[in-house]
Amino acid sequence: MSIFQIVDAGELCGPLINHAPHTLFFFVGIVFSIDLLILNLVLAVVVERATLQHDQDVKAEQEKAEKETFFGQARLGKALEVIDTDKSGTISAAELQDGFINDPNISAHIKTTGVTQSDLNNLFEAMDEDKNGELPFRSLCSASTI
Repeated sequence: MSIFQIVDAGELCGPLINHAPHTLFFFVGIVFSIDLLILNLVLAVVVERATLQHDQDVKAEQEKAEKETFFGQARLGKALEVIDTDKSGTISAAELQDGFINDPNISAHIKTTGVTQSDLNNLFEAMDEDKNGELPFRSLCSASTI
């Protein structure tokens, strides 16, 4: 018997319903139950596939963000080397301000973190834990991901 014959049920159930009309409610309930069962199976497959795709998308987005962070830090490190005028491996507040004003790579990277030029000195002072007026490149690169 095919699924259509079960859902249609006219051939199989017709004579029984004609003989005992109260069985109509039983067969209507069966037909609706089978319809709901098939609908639930289809819906379960669709939802499972959508969930798997969502998980894959989230994972791909996280991997992309990690790569962007890594390469962004590397680009920032190279740009900081350029504005390190005394080649000390550290950046002073003045060098950072000059880089923000004169180097579009530095200013663009810093602006993506939401820091404005007026906030730059306060941020520098907060990061300068030993208060020597210099920050290693690594401190600035790691702070740019916060």
